[in-house]
Amino acid sequence: MDGIFVDDMAMTYNTSNLNYYTQIDSIIKSTMPANRGFSMMNPGGPVDVSFYSVADNIITYEDSYANINKPYGVFDTNTNGAYSNCPRQKQTFIAHSFNGSLGDQQQLSDTMGETQVTFISTFTYFQS
Repeated sequence: MDGIFVDDMAMTYNTSNLNYYTQIDSIIKSTMPANRGFSMMNPGGPVDVSFYSVADNIITYEDSYANINKPYGVFDTNTNGAYSNCPRQKQTFIAHSFNGSLGDQQQLSDTMGETQVTFISTFTYFQS
């Protein structure tokens, strides 16, 4: 085992939440063998940039491909840059129910290419 996955991370920034996730990350790093304390946290949406200091990776998009361009989606320019301050190299992007063309998939992959992990799936059994 190389790390711990923390699901249902809070998306709301406050000192209490930041301290809580800092403590979780510290426990992961201190109890795992050397070089195996990887922490991945899943709020499933954008979080305050402060949270990136307490996790090795954060799942910032976990939704249907159809919702990418909807309000508050990854590419919505009206969200005051909800994703713009997040370091892409520490993000995971998960788009399920993909029904676009090969060109659409390539464009999406290229756009999200700086993320640590990009997962695009045609499976539709995921719950949104």
